[in-house]
Amino acid sequence: MCGICLWLAPFVFGLISTGLSAVVTFMTKEIQGRLTSSLEDREKEYRDAPEILTKLAKFHKENPKTYSYETVFGGCAQNIFAGSDTISITLNAIFYYVLKNEQVLRRLCSEIDEAIQSGQASDPITSGQARKLPYLQGVIKEGMRMHSATGLPMWRVLSKGGVVLSGVIFPAGRVVGINSWVAHYNTTVFGEDAALFRPERWLKSHSPPEQLASMERYFMAFGMGSRTCIGKNISILEISKLVPQLIRHYDIRLATPQWTCRNQWFPKQSNFQVTISMREVSRPMS
Repeated sequence: MCGICLWLAPFVFGLISTGLSAVVTFMTKEIQGRLTSSLEDREKEYRDAPEILTKLAKFHKENPKTYSYETVFGGCAQNIFAGSDTISITLNAIFYYVLKNEQVLRRLCSEIDEAIQSGQASDPITSGQARKLPYLQGVIKEGMRMHSATGLPMWRVLSKGGVVLSGVIFPAGRVVGINSWVAHYNTTVFGEDAALFRPERWLKSHSPPEQLASMERYFMAFGMGSRTCIGKNISILEISKLVPQLIRHYDIRLATPQWTCRNQWFPKQSNFQVTISMREVSRPMS
């Protein structure tokens, strides 16, 4: 509703959560301040890459009827909230499965340590460096496969000509969809151990090229085709940088043996608690 009636957002968000209310209050203050301040100074400050609020404020001042205050508010809100649930769910999944598998944790930590000690990666690690660590990328992809951040089918309306699925004809106009959880646990594609967390399945040294290609085709953590999540690249960037930093500098252990999940479009986790302490990066893991 708030996505359509943007003027409702400040009121509805305030009723939902204290945390959301605090974000909305901060956002409202910043927007109002920007709309009453000098845009010229801000544009000079961010000449090479103006931040989104400066751009929206400029559009509003130039054409307030088209770019209303509600439009500015909605644009900022979408940039803050979009992806927050999916990123947190994905990070939870990655760490949960890694912490439940000691061998995976040790191998991941060893790969990160060796990359930094050999100079192949900096501390903090860059996104480009992280993408060159095959086991890290296998862990990330396996976490997203095991616990996709969306838990219901992604529906599509069939275009002209329809489609044939598994020998069944679906005419144009029909609505079809598949749940990524179903696709990601397909044993024909991911192997008989599809229910197990095994990052090695994504490594060239463990899976033949044809199986890797098949798994990539079935991997839909970010959706597929023209509806692929537009935040995919920045999500991968965030995850690829954050996971190795936490693994590198902290000794993290599960405090609760089993989490609880509830699917409300987002399959959110609860009862997932850990203990955390600083890790001496100069020595192997204890």
